[in-house]
Amino acid sequence: MIITAGCAEAPSASPSPSAPAASSEARTPTPTPTPSETAATEPAVEAPIASLAANDVYELCKTQTLPYLGFEGLSASDYVYQPLGGSRVEQVDGIWHALIGVSGTPSDPVHVFCSVSGTLAAPNWIGYGSALGAADDAAWATVLAGVG
Repeated sequence: MIITAGCAEAPSASPSPSAPAASSEARTPTPTPTPSETAATEPAVEAPIASLAANDVYELCKTQTLPYLGFEGLSASDYVYQPLGGSRVEQVDGIWHALIGVSGTPSDPVHVFCSVSGTLAAPNWIGYGSALGAADDAAWATVLAGVG
């Protein structure tokens, strides 16, 4: 979330006694600025936050599913995740899906899975978890079916 704040102009000080008095002469109106002049004074519009990429989804999925690998006596450093190149991370209809094999557990093989959209700063989780078994085509079909 981006929070922006603006500042109001500080109130002007009262005129000093040495300030010139308002003239009673007619003044010409100030010309209206052209569009090119006003464009230069407007604040720049911030670029939108980039959407997710495959490596973002891979890392988000590992982090999000770590609590689901809570094997007694093991810490996060004991788990060995299949590298991104050997994992299945794809975007289907605007939703990213990941299926990552994990070893180093007493119940090998194990895999974690995630379905997410949104941005890295604000992921929108559709589903995630872990399951016993290999991260194979049947597991991938289950991940995709869970988002219907």
